[in-house]
Parts: sequence; C-alpha cells; structure tokens
Amino acid sequence: MTGVTPDVLQRFEKDPDCKIVKAPAFWGYRMLFNMGETAVFQEKELRQAFCYAMDKQNMIDKVQRGAGVPGCAGILPPDHVMYNSKAKQYDHNPKQAEELLVKLGYDKLENGVRVNSKGEKLSFNLLVGGEVRLAEIIKEHLGKVGIEVTVQSVDGKTRDARVQDNKYQLAITGHGGWGNDADYLRERFSSEKKAGGGISPNLMRFKGYSNPELSELLEKQFETIDENERKKQIFKAQELLAEDVPEIPIYYTTGYTVYKPAKYDGWMFMFDHHSLEHSKLSYLERN
Repeated sequence: MTGVTPDVLQRFEKDPDCKIVKAPAFWGYRMLFNMGETAVFQEKELRQAFCYAMDKQNMIDKVQRGAGVPGCAGILPPDHVMYNSKAKQYDHNPKQAEELLVKLGYDKLENGVRVNSKGEKLSFNLLVGGEVRLAEIIKEHLGKVGIEVTVQSVDGKTRDARVQDNKYQLAITGHGGWGNDADYLRERFSSEKKAGGGISPNLMRFKGYSNPELSELLEKQFETIDENERKKQIFKAQELLAEDVPEIPIYYTTGYTVYKPAKYDGWMFMFDHHSLEHSKLSYLERN
C-alpha cells in the first residue's frame, strides 16, 4: 500500500491488480482574521469580500495539483457526517467583492490599493508557517480587488505561537481533525466557552468575534442527546458561520492510496479520519 500523487495516478488506474482509494477531505488550510487587534476585520462585509476574491479551485490546482476540495464557509467539510450543503457558499466573484468594499467606503484606488475617505488603506500582513506558495496566490487574488497583502513567512512553531498570542493580522494555518465531532465548532467560535486544555494552538478561538445566537446554539448542541435534534442545531450553526465568515476555510486536501487487494483487502477509513493506515479498523480480522 502506498500513497500516490495525482500526476502518477493514471499509471495505477490501468493496472487491474491495483485498487485506488480516495481519502476524505479531513485535512485543510484556513485563513484567520485577528478581529481583536485589527478592528476593520470586525466588518462582516470585508470578510465576505475576502471570500469572493479568493479563487479556491485555482489554489487547489496550483498547489495541490488538483487533489483538494474548496473550503466551505460553514466550516465543516463536505465529507463530514453533519455537513450542511445548504449553508451559504462564496463562489469566486471579484465583482461582488469590489461591490462590498465600495459599500464599506473603500471606493478609491491609490496605486492599486483601496482607500476610504479617511485615507485608510486595505493593506494587511499575512502570517504563514511555510505556506508561501499558497500565500502568494492569495496575495495575487486579493490584489486584483484592491486588497494589499504582505506575506510574512516564519517557521511553523513561531506562527503557532503568534496565532495563540494574537500577534498577527491575517494568518494561514493547516491541520487535520476537520472530520472530528462537530463540537469543535463550539471550541472555536462560542464566546461563552473558552478552549480547554490540550487543544492545539491552531484551534484556539478568536478574540474580537462574538455572535450570541451562534454561541447559544453551540452550547445547546453540546447538551443535546437526541441526535436528529443536534444535527438540526449543527446545520443552523453552519448557516450562521457561513454568513459571518469568522475565518475562511481555504481548502481541504485529499489524497489517493493504492494497494493490491490480492495481498490484503481489509483497509478502511474511520468515519472522521483521512488515512487508511491510521484506522484501527484496518487491522481487525473480519469474517
């Protein structure tokens, strides 16, 4: 068994002795807005404009060679058991992004950067922990609508520490766990609940963002026993998150695994994980 990249996949597609399995998209990148330190990010329309300006499929094609799924504004990925397909999405639409920026008062351009009547520019620093190529593409997309971005690349540990300490304006972070129980929405976005011990710095909730309706809903689902009722609550939470855009899931990565069934055909995924070899179920004997 081995993982293969999309560019060599065709070689195995023609081999009758091999079986190809596509992994669920449970590892991904997201862009964080520091609303606590950069007040302009508290404008929902600005965060929405970022969404419309970013061409996620273009990033997947250039960085992942097509092996990815565009991020969902409701946070949970399409492969998640509680994914709400009806939550608002933001297709690539630079014109819509520009209209939102003009609505916010950024109706002038100075050297390609949008400026409001007070002379305030839409110019920000983007902190990354090595994801420079991805960041440069985002910089290009945002630049086309008048949002200037300066990429700051540091090592991963430094990026994580700065994110945890809220010492950034924009940041890109990547991690797994997107298929975990949907309660992680509460840990990240409820203003009533502080993230508990043991949670990765990448998953810490943001300062400066608060939605009382969302917080109440996320706290309520934590105590709901009826699974159908809880699913309705999680679906509603995704709709609220998609409207607010407290962060931007950029894309979730996928991958391909090839193995020979004649040797062993017991490989399987856990419902919330993206790796065959990580699943305990793959190693259990079955009749």
